[in-house]
Amino acid sequence: MGALQKIYLGINLNFAKYVYGHERALDLARNEIGAYYVEMVPDIDYGPVFFATSPDRFRTYHMEVARYADKIGVRIPTMLTFYRDNASVTHSNPEVREHAFTAMRAMAVQGGCLRCDLVGASVGTILVEDFEEKRDECVAAGIEYWHRWLKLLHVEGVEKATLETMSTLREPPATIASAKELFARLEECHHQNPSTTCAPALCYDVGHGAAEPERDSDDDINFTAWFMAFPNDIVHIHLKNTDPQFLETWPFTDEYRDRGIIDLHEIVRAIRDHLRSEKLYVMVEVPGKRGRLIGERESIRVNKLSFENVKKAFRDEGFRENPQDHTWSPA
Repeated sequence: MGALQKIYLGINLNFAKYVYGHERALDLARNEIGAYYVEMVPDIDYGPVFFATSPDRFRTYHMEVARYADKIGVRIPTMLTFYRDNASVTHSNPEVREHAFTAMRAMAVQGGCLRCDLVGASVGTILVEDFEEKRDECVAAGIEYWHRWLKLLHVEGVEKATLETMSTLREPPATIASAKELFARLEECHHQNPSTTCAPALCYDVGHGAAEPERDSDDDINFTAWFMAFPNDIVHIHLKNTDPQFLETWPFTDEYRDRGIIDLHEIVRAIRDHLRSEKLYVMVEVPGKRGRLIGERESIRVNKLSFENVKKAFRDEGFRENPQDHTWSPA
């Protein structure tokens, strides 16, 4: 591939889950935050059961969301797990794994109904006791479910399945080496079945990072090293601020400028200099605090400010917004 061509810059709707319905969340993203592109999160609480018991109504429900997005001028190009939605596909109990896969099946359908380009998740979450005794078995199970998922996503018309980078070896991949290994296994499945599977890709989360005992080197917590290792495969980025231990999720606002470790201008320069996918989806992800009125209002404020500061960083580093489709490209 050549140079980076087009960036879809948007906002992740994690902050809206359990606070607003889909339509109200889309309104907020467009009219208060100023985003034309949003990342949907699945409805972990009712989605899998809704899908399993009423699949036709499930489709209708999400197609109506897509039509509303069209009506207000918002596009939903990406969807990624809300909170470990598919975690137990790496469980040591095969029956638990199969039930957990229902969430991935529902995500495939939802992503198709929303006309997403990308739908993503991690491989899964391995319990501590299983990681100690059955690590290879659990990882293999997760990969097998991903193989099945690639087929379902293809049927639903999703362009790529994004494997998200995580922060512990129990949630692979968390290091560059593990990402290379797992991604190669997914690519092999796609290359052997190009007409029946969705292509795999990577989602890099700048707020995720393995602790020192688990990482191979400091490259594993360096976004430039990740970009250089996967220049064509990283097609999706989660932007957030965090602390040196990667424990916090902070916005890009003045009160966290000195406390956080993510410098927006540095990461935009690294995107420009190293990533080469034709289309890159960059989503600001600030979950905020829900269940308290002051926290819910604050979430809107910090998402808006973070989004504005991210756009400013792109402008400062020579990117320009296309007024027609609101994508960003290097000048």
